[in-house]
Amino acid sequence: MKYSDHARCPGCSGNLVFNITEQMLECESCSSMYTVYEYNNILAEKKKKGAESFSRGALLNVEEEGDDSKENMLRSYTCSSCGGEITPGAAAATGVCPFCGNALVFTDKYRDQQVPDFIVPFKIDKAQFLEEYRAVLKKRMFVPDAFRVGATFKNIKAWYIPFWLFDVTVSGNASFQVERVSYSNKKYHHVVYSGHGFGSETFTKIPQDASIEVDDRISQMLEPFECTNAPRFSFAYLAGLHAKVYNVSREDCLVRAENRARESFDRTLS
Repeated sequence: MKYSDHARCPGCSGNLVFNITEQMLECESCSSMYTVYEYNNILAEKKKKGAESFSRGALLNVEEEGDDSKENMLRSYTCSSCGGEITPGAAAATGVCPFCGNALVFTDKYRDQQVPDFIVPFKIDKAQFLEEYRAVLKKRMFVPDAFRVGATFKNIKAWYIPFWLFDVTVSGNASFQVERVSYSNKKYHHVVYSGHGFGSETFTKIPQDASIEVDDRISQMLEPFECTNAPRFSFAYLAGLHAKVYNVSREDCLVRAENRARESFDRTLS
């Protein structure tokens, strides 16, 4: 059985969670705060000194190879804090221990697949989201009551969704007819033109969600994503939040991204 990981406070060994408002890791016990950069540096120093008692149960960015089959992703874990057994499911990459309440990160799932290159951290916390969500509902007519009643603080969860990004170049040509109809001097004038167009277009960083559970229509409505200054991925960003590992392959997502690029290019060419 594998051990789960959780971010452990360097000061009191309490549970660290990522504070969205402050963009820092905050200890639930002593309220100490660390940036992700500071925390990763502390882990690196502890690892050099061989402090195994500290590193076990912490978030370690160690590259390992493993089996990413669905059966293996259904593995069970032992909580590194209390020893309780957890079975999070195949897609879940984070969770909360039902026995001690520690925020857990199943880092081995990422390592068995592919550790992300970077991450777009959450900027809006639950309170801000709920306020803006209710403000939108007030402007909409005929909103079902379930949308209003269900929008409670405890029902809101911040999920990190995996994405593949693609650069695609599309080229092509088209032949078409263009008609112009005008009216003057009590007469209609109908002119038909023969048109030709050709060219190419390059699309960079086309996002394609890699989770079966997320409808592409929903994820594409949220685009574009601001990835310009996205920080390098660290497991510390996941502490206390929810995350999924990818279950749609890069090859399948590439097909979808290419189709989107062709459709957009066709509209531009027209």
